[in-house]
Amino acid sequence: SIISKIVVPINHFIKENLDSLGMPFNIKLDDEFNAIIETLGEEIDAETLSTGETKKANIAIMLAYLKLIRMKRYINILFLDEVFSSIDIDGIYDVLRMLKEFAHEYKINVFLIHHAM
Repeated sequence: SIISKIVVPINHFIKENLDSLGMPFNIKLDDEFNAIIETLGEEIDAETLSTGETKKANIAIMLAYLKLIRMKRYINILFLDEVFSSIDIDGIYDVLRMLKEFAHEYKINVFLIHHAM
């Protein structure tokens, strides 16, 4: 079906992004776009993730969607607001590295807004 043709590459991109961030779990979307989170072969509830882990998982999923869109449509700008709230300093560097690689590979300008003092 059309949905499975979309879900397969999105799940591939999600896995790539989670691996890039060094996340200890895997996320897959089913055919209804529900997220299934697994660690060590066991499904876990999203509520068990820390706020920072949830934020990084959401970034990984967002970039997976953008990679899929970018394969079919030309977009060249992305604005992200408060991406780093609730993420530890090591996680911030991981997200920055992943966003830089994404911007370079897909030739997209990424603008980040962060209100840290």
